[in-house]
Amino acid sequence: MKIESLGYLSFLLSFDHLNMLTDPLSLEDIGLKVPKKKTDAVIYSKNLDEKSMEKAESLFTPSRKDRVLHIKAPGEYELGGLMIRRGIDSNVYILDEDDLRILYIGYISKEVKVDDFKNLGDVDVLIIPVGDGANFPEFGDVVKIVNKVDPLVLIPSGYKTDDMKAGGDLKTVQEFLKQAGYTNVRYEKSINVSGGVDKEVRNMDVVILE
Repeated sequence: MKIESLGYLSFLLSFDHLNMLTDPLSLEDIGLKVPKKKTDAVIYSKNLDEKSMEKAESLFTPSRKDRVLHIKAPGEYELGGLMIRRGIDSNVYILDEDDLRILYIGYISKEVKVDDFKNLGDVDVLIIPVGDGANFPEFGDVVKIVNKVDPLVLIPSGYKTDDMKAGGDLKTVQEFLKQAGYTNVRYEKSINVSGGVDKEVRNMDVVILE
């Protein structure tokens, strides 16, 4: 599958049989316009009022399926061979397609408990906000979560960028990388990932999607 960044917390995930967006309305929180996209599912980690949901439903049209599935509540969902899970009292999504597992973390409190991220199985890709600020955990807690999850690929999100018109309390991804001490870092426009890779034969890659 392919992962592309739309900015901040929003990503386009292209699986074999469907496309998915993550937290597209988060772009409004940093003063950016939400692009109209073709997608088959949208997942939200922030509670949205009825007006916001109506806006979201008007922005997106299905790309492969007959309708767009909007997911904002805990539960288990199946769409085109993709399993989507969100636990009760959690805004963390586990996405499974065959032997590929993606852990998507969007809006997450500074009060997050690191132990909530143990025993999640073999995670191939972890997407997590690293900008600190008011809405996200501090650098140290992010690193602890990454260590608990132990993904093959870490994709940072939710950090300060030059195009932001709001969110001035956020830190940059470079500040996070320096604090965390990660050196196996690369910058890409998109990334293709697959499951079934033996963790014992490779180190974690940190991929910054531009």
